[in-house]
Formats: sequence, C-alpha cells, structure tokens
Amino acid sequence: MAGAPAATTAHGAAAAATAPSSAPLSPADAAWNTTKALSAGAFAGALSRTVTSPLERLKVLKQVQSHGSSKYDGIGRALMRMYKDEGLLGFWRGNGTNVVRIAPFSAIQFVSFDVYKGLIIGDDQKNASFVKTFSAGALTGMTASTICYPLDLVRSVLSVQTGSEHYRGIVHAMRSIVGREGIGGLYRGLGPTLMGIAPYIAINMTTFDLLKRRYLPKDRNAPYFTLINLGLGASAGFAAAATTYPTDLIRRRMQLQGLEAGTGAHDLPAYRNTWHCITETVRTEGVRGMYKGLVPCVLKVVPSMAIAFTTYEFLRHHMDFDPSKLSKAPSAG
Repeated sequence: MAGAPAATTAHGAAAAATAPSSAPLSPADAAWNTTKALSAGAFAGALSRTVTSPLERLKVLKQVQSHGSSKYDGIGRALMRMYKDEGLLGFWRGNGTNVVRIAPFSAIQFVSFDVYKGLIIGDDQKNASFVKTFSAGALTGMTASTICYPLDLVRSVLSVQTGSEHYRGIVHAMRSIVGREGIGGLYRGLGPTLMGIAPYIAINMTTFDLLKRRYLPKDRNAPYFTLINLGLGASAGFAAAATTYPTDLIRRRMQLQGLEAGTGAHDLPAYRNTWHCITETVRTEGVRGMYKGLVPCVLKVVPSMAIAFTTYEFLRHHMDFDPSKLSKAPSAG
C-alpha cells in the first residue's frame, strides 16, 4: 500500500506530460499552428472533391436539367452519356475550379469550426451540448460560404457547360459575369446558399463531431481505426445531404438562372426570388423535382465526406497541430 501514492503520482506526472498544454502559444507558433490546420483542411477538401468529381458534375447537370428531359436519367446511362459527349476528361470538367473553390472553403470550414467551438463551448468540448456544437457548425457554414461564394458560383457555371465551352476558365467566367451583371452577379443566389449551407455544414460537422467523440477509438493503432473514421465521415455526409438537399437544388438554380445559350443551363426560367424558385419547381415538376439529382449527390457526398474527415484527422495527427489552440489569443511574449 505504501507504494500506491508514488505510483499514482508517477501516473499523474506521465499524463500531464502527454496531455496538450493549456498555455497560449507564442505569436510565431500560433501562426504556424493555424497555417498547418489550414493546409490540412485545404488538402483534405481538394482530395475528396477530385475523387468524387464525376458524381458531383452529374448531380449539378441533373439539378438544372429542364423538366421533361431524360438526357441524364439513370446514373449509369447518364455517366455513359457524359463520356460519349465529352470523353473521359468530361467527368472532371470544371474540377480545376472546384479544387480552387473547395480548397479554401474546406480550409476555412475545418479551422472555423474549431475556432467557433472554442469561442462558444470553451475548453470542455468533450461534454459540449448539441445546441452549442450545432451553432458552431452553422456559423462555420456561413463564414466559409460568404468568403468563397464567387468561386462556388463560377464552379457551378463551368460544371454545367456541355459540348462547346462558352466560358474558357475561371477568370474568363468571372470577367464575363461581372461585365454582364456587375460585381453583384458574382453573388447571385447567395441568400438561398446561406439558407442551405448553414444547416448543411452544421449537421455535417456536428454529426461527425458527436460520432467521433462516441465511437472513434482514442488509440490510432486500434483495429479498424481508419475504417471507423471513414464510416463516421460517411454517416455525417449522408445525414447532411439527405436532410438539406432541396436547399442545395434551389441555390443551384438561383445561381444558374438566366445564363446565356451554350452554357448548359440557359433553359432555366427567370426566378424573381427564392420563394418563386421553390413554387415554380414544385408547380412544374412536383415535390419530386426538389430532389432531382439526390441519388448522385448522396453517392458523391458519402465517400467525399469520408475522405475529407479521415484525411483531415490523419494530417492533424501527422502534422502535429492543435485545433484547440486556434481560438486562443497568442501569448504577448
């Protein structure tokens, strides 16, 4: 019994040595910590989007397909049609823009979520309530979307081009839109985007955070650690996509309405506002029209989120940055 206190003390000292320090980082270390976190988020997003690009493009094409058209009906038939019309590279048409958009979006998303969690929840994040975690996710979605929105709009425009290229690339598309509509044209559809992306990111990040706390082993060497991580990311992506899909369809149509002939979405009607877009979609296509493209969306989102979350967690471990310090002010020294 005499040795018990010493053993306990030794165990406590070891735990303290391995636990993350609560002391603030120096300005240089804080900047480096943030840089590594942003880099990990950017790479995770770019990798996941590139892998799933064919299904992402198919989802967008189905969303803006005119009522009554069957050009992209059926996953297999639609992918074969894309290949026949545009060749293998057609599956990745617009992916360069996608990566340019998703890399900063993903970086801001992952880092913002940790920052907002620190500001809203504090240090006791393991016992955070659902409401506080969800609030951090919603603020994350609005922050990342507002900053990256022009690239999101241009990505949508380039993705729906079929056959001849009306826009030659990111810069040409942006210049054309600004020349035709002014700077405000780059923010067409921002309102419905924020209405949709806030709950989407909130559900996505909150679901993964809660599942990770409950089911992900603390030991990275545990059996099936990576498979469990992939499964949790896939579950989070499915929950978010299935819940908020109609808002994604509406924001895409608001972004792409009124485009010129040759852009792939020029037959969309002109919508006066978000509500008009919703009512016209339901009137002409029924409630099912609000879920047009849901299947390729889910097939894309599930592996995409699995790859993104798993890659970020892998890089967080190997790049050795501390997400809990992202919301902390650096030390004065």
